[in-house]
Amino acid sequence: WFKTGLWAAANILLIAVLLGQYAYFNRSELAQYPGLRPWLTGLCAVLACDTPLRRDVSRITLANRIVQSDPNHPNALLIDATLINEADFPQPFPLLEIRFSDLSNQLVAGRRFRPGEYLAAGNSPQAGMPPHQAVHVILQIVDPGKDAVSFQFDLL
Repeated sequence: WFKTGLWAAANILLIAVLLGQYAYFNRSELAQYPGLRPWLTGLCAVLACDTPLRRDVSRITLANRIVQSDPNHPNALLIDATLINEADFPQPFPLLEIRFSDLSNQLVAGRRFRPGEYLAAGNSPQAGMPPHQAVHVILQIVDPGKDAVSFQFDLL
């Protein structure tokens, strides 16, 4: 019975280590579940890791999006937009994608901006978007040309 008990204890220990590794390396995905956050926060306190912010891009609204010619630079556009986190919790800043299309809705140009590229100085991407607060975004990009007659914003 001693050998059987030893093997059982070793298997339980290995399963616990395996589950711990899974939780550690998949903590970004697991942090999205409110029921698992307290457990994950406790695990990260022991392992000296950070608990990622919850993410729900559908709760971020894009308001006041304006694309206009830059008066100071020819062949450049200014993009002025406001992001609002409608969630009751802070969440990571999203990727901001803008696409320009022609009259037949064919893609002419597009670009994705990471938070570090569109946030003003003083705003830390690691701190996340505070709930119910507006974040102003101003971007300057190269004009995609006369074929680009419409634009679309997406938050990823």
